[in-house]
Amino acid sequence: MGVFGIVVELKLRGTEVQYLEASMTALPVHEMIPRFDDIMKANKYCRVIIYPSIKQATVWTANPVEKGELLEVHTSLTLT
Repeated sequence: MGVFGIVVELKLRGTEVQYLEASMTALPVHEMIPRFDDIMKANKYCRVIIYPSIKQATVWTANPVEKGELLEVHTSLTLT
C-alpha cells in the first residue's frame, strides 16, 4: 500500500490452463430439486439458476478434459 492507501504494486499467480467440457440443461424445478445433490457431486463445476415465475431451472455443468479430446456436441431446444 502506498501512502494514501492506494495499491501501487500487485503480484498475481496464475494457474495452468484447464479445458472444460460444458453443458446446459433446462428442466422443471420439481425435477431438479431431488437430483440437486447428485448433479453437484458428479461435476467439478456447476451453476443452477432457478426462475420461480416460470418454475424452471437451468443447470450448467463443466468438467475438465484433455486438450484435443474429441467432445460430443448435443443441441436441443424444448419449448414448454
